[in-house]
Amino acid sequence: MSWMSENYHKAALGGGVVVLAAVGYLSWSKGAEIQKSFDADPIGTGNPDASARGGDLVDATAKSLKVLDKLNAKKTSEGRIVDLFTSVDMFVANGEVEEPIDLLDPNLPPIHLPIPNPWWVENRVDPSYSDSLDRDKDGDGFSNLEEFTDKTDPSDDTKYPPLVNKLVVKSIDSTYWLLELNSTLGNGNLQFRFADSKGANLRMGAAQNVKAGDLFFQEAPVENRFKVIETGSDMVEEKGRQVEKKFALVEDLKPNKGKNQFKAPFRPKGNEKPGFYQFDNTVTFILDAVGQGDKEIVVPENTSFKVTAHGKTLEYKLVKIDMGQRPNLKPLAAIVESDDNGQKSTRRIPISE
Repeated sequence: MSWMSENYHKAALGGGVVVLAAVGYLSWSKGAEIQKSFDADPIGTGNPDASARGGDLVDATAKSLKVLDKLNAKKTSEGRIVDLFTSVDMFVANGEVEEPIDLLDPNLPPIHLPIPNPWWVENRVDPSYSDSLDRDKDGDGFSNLEEFTDKTDPSDDTKYPPLVNKLVVKSIDSTYWLLELNSTLGNGNLQFRFADSKGANLRMGAAQNVKAGDLFFQEAPVENRFKVIETGSDMVEEKGRQVEKKFALVEDLKPNKGKNQFKAPFRPKGNEKPGFYQFDNTVTFILDAVGQGDKEIVVPENTSFKVTAHGKTLEYKLVKIDMGQRPNLKPLAAIVESDDNGQKSTRRIPISE
């Protein structure tokens, strides 16, 4: 919890002393120069001194600022010596004006955990708000806490943590489908059936037999997408006994599927089907940083994509969508690989409803 009030309270020690002294000095010295430029005595009565009132104190003030005697130097209430030429910001905690806070005091506990107090001073960031950890001084999309954690400059919008940290899933188009072996005929001839969650329903007719090595289906949305590899069978337990289950091993030729091979079961029962579902996922990302939050990045699963910011192009890859344990149909997270500023990582980005 912050010690700071939401209202901004700070006071500067010194600083103003030098400014006031300088103004007085200019006025005083200018008057002296004017006086010297006249050969005649000043006309009229009164004080002939043309310098500003109090100007004779300027020399003493300037000299005092140069005194190296630490015993006479200005100090904070905690005894830390103050350089009057730079000034020191002091903060008031929750209206306690009698006890100003010196952020450079080593005995003061952090006002915004986990960030140490000197960090705010060194990085020129105002810590006087209760939500200072979440604020974003340079407007690059990363909070003060995020910049502290990644050791980046919170006052420079061209220096920030890895952008992959700000990838957000805006939406996902997820389609599940089932390819099943519908018939096994003589001479290795096979027939298949396809159905998906968007209403597609394709079934091979009597003259559409295929064999191992053949591509099949000529209709959208899966035209020439599948290739028969071979047929086989598994022994599985069913109602306490071992039962033979036939299948066809099929290769998925869709470009982003990487020639994935899967089993197409032979006429599965209704309760068995979800265990054989396959998925087509396309994610729409937004990059919630560096001013790109209004741009959509549409990426099919297992596809690379690029992000450009401040003249630099970074490449990422949507490796897969975590679907959880079968027969779950709800996408849980997007898995993204990145090499951001030389930092290779794999990030799991949750998908909310």
